[in-house]
Amino acid sequence: MKNLDEVLEMLEKRTLQKELKEWAKKKEDDACNSIHFHGGMALRNELGLWGKNELTKWFNSMGIFHADDMSGIIFTSLYRKLNNKDRDIDGQIKIYQDHWKKMGYKDGIPK
Repeated sequence: MKNLDEVLEMLEKRTLQKELKEWAKKKEDDACNSIHFHGGMALRNELGLWGKNELTKWFNSMGIFHADDMSGIIFTSLYRKLNNKDRDIDGQIKIYQDHWKKMGYKDGIPK
């Protein structure tokens, strides 16, 4: 995987459409929170988000460095895509960077 679009395409192809439709009917926070731990852990491991590869380099170039943040953006983007909403990648990135600033990382980047 090289970027977010490729990941979303892969997830849509390998997931049953019925499951995607049911998941997309939930409120965004509920949907993303419901999948973040188990589904997120599997996705982080499968895509190697804790390491260095083309996908993590793409996220790094966008200012995202933590694997949990990457999987959060993936699931939020998938949810919004399924619901024909703007993915607002910049807004999603800002949420994570603001979180890290509150945690004491001056530039919002947990390295």
